[in-house]
Amino acid sequence: MFWTIVDRVVNLTFLLLAIIIITLLLNSTTSSKDANNFNLKIEAFRQETVKALGNNVDYADRRINRLSETQDSYQNSTDQRVYLLEQQIKMLQLDKRNNQKIINNNSSNAIVYEK
Repeated sequence: MFWTIVDRVVNLTFLLLAIIIITLLLNSTTSSKDANNFNLKIEAFRQETVKALGNNVDYADRRINRLSETQDSYQNSTDQRVYLLEQQIKMLQLDKRNNQKIINNNSSNAIVYEK
């Protein structure tokens, strides 16, 4: 009878140890799954963030390029207009010089404009 009780106690101890080990393994598996899911969520968030930042940088770059193109075309147009105005001023000055006659008198110089 004593050996039967000892045998039952040993079997009960093994059963308890088996239950504890199974519970620990299931908990560690669940924790591992939770950690893995968390890592996957972090990676997805990182990819979304990189994509959003990339899109924002691309948008800003395109906008800056459009603005610089507009500035370049405005600068070219302004340079052309200034050049044309300078040429017209030079032509007017040459025409004015050609139409002037200088009269030299002994006492004074006078400029007479022809029409």
